[in-house]
Amino acid sequence: MTDVDPIKQASPQLLHGEYAALAYAGTLAGYSYTHQVQADPLFTRYLQHLLHYEMTTAPGPQNTAAVLQQPAAAQDKKSLQQLTQNGSQQLIPAILATAEQRLANGLAIDALCFTVAAWLRFSMGFDAKGDMLQVVDPLAERLMQIRLQYWDHIDELVAQYLLVTPLFSVTLRDNTLFRDRLTYWLSYILANGVVTALQTLILEVQDYSAAPRLAGGKV
Repeated sequence: MTDVDPIKQASPQLLHGEYAALAYAGTLAGYSYTHQVQADPLFTRYLQHLLHYEMTTAPGPQNTAAVLQQPAAAQDKKSLQQLTQNGSQQLIPAILATAEQRLANGLAIDALCFTVAAWLRFSMGFDAKGDMLQVVDPLAERLMQIRLQYWDHIDELVAQYLLVTPLFSVTLRDNTLFRDRLTYWLSYILANGVVTALQTLILEVQDYSAAPRLAGGKV
């Protein structure tokens, strides 16, 4: 029997997770290139937690050191704007699929929901300063219409986002925990900015290595 390197086997999914985290939260934080985001200690902790604990469908951490090192060399000269393009087709489906499987296994999904929330916030087409963001995605127009119509009602805003199929499955749409955490992180990012929201995320998940929370919030 041939041994399979688990990192090489898992790396496409993990890299999608990393690129999604770099692209959307990084852009909202004002960065332009991947190496700039990776040099920020706050984002390093975010990436390490997301990849080490949540981009897996089984309990416990996984070895992601090799994956974390790959983009540093390959993507330094690539802009975040390039990575943000077509997220609904390339990056976000991997996040959502992992979230759905983790929910089925009773595992925490906060960093995954934060990553999706950052993408939805990016899709609104402007940053914290009010400057325009270039959103290139097949769903861009639909997401913008939802934002314009339901901007003042966060619960209904998220409910309408979750109706965007086939991106969001019926399972995710009907899952109370997923809906609540996505709503929480999107509203937090909108109210406080992505950096402050990210600081709060890190504080909320820092105990995972000792005792990962079960779905439902218990430790």
